[in-house]
Amino acid sequence: MSGAIVGRSSMAVARCHREGGPLPTLSARAAVRPYALTVGDAVIAAVAHLPEHLRRSLTWDCGAEMAGHAGITAVSMPVYFAHPHSPWQRGSNENLNRILREYFPKGVTITADPNYLAMVACEINDRPRKIHNWKKPSEIFAELIESDASAA
Repeated sequence: MSGAIVGRSSMAVARCHREGGPLPTLSARAAVRPYALTVGDAVIAAVAHLPEHLRRSLTWDCGAEMAGHAGITAVSMPVYFAHPHSPWQRGSNENLNRILREYFPKGVTITADPNYLAMVACEINDRPRKIHNWKKPSEIFAELIESDASAA
């Protein structure tokens, strides 16, 4: 799952990605480029280093920002699209967007400061979640990576 917030005037993009299941927010990024390319580039950068079995799928809405989705399949991750006007098909995405809005409220210029974005990603990763029995996404991700390493 992923969340993206675009600044209206600057077109800067705050981008966070959360792979399906119990994985955490993996990255945050800002850029001032065509939005569809930024989304695709950010997702590829976020998941390219993951072991293939942790690359499950992405489910997006049908927005224009998802036009660059074809490149994401190059990292062996299928991309699905939710039906229009059906946010319940992307519940985790909607929750992540709500969390992102705590850091990037509507009407506020999105900064392209990579240090701030890294801090936001760390804070989101270290926030316990009810869906994970109040474990932090970073803890669950570490467990998944550790179990993968011990299985190899």
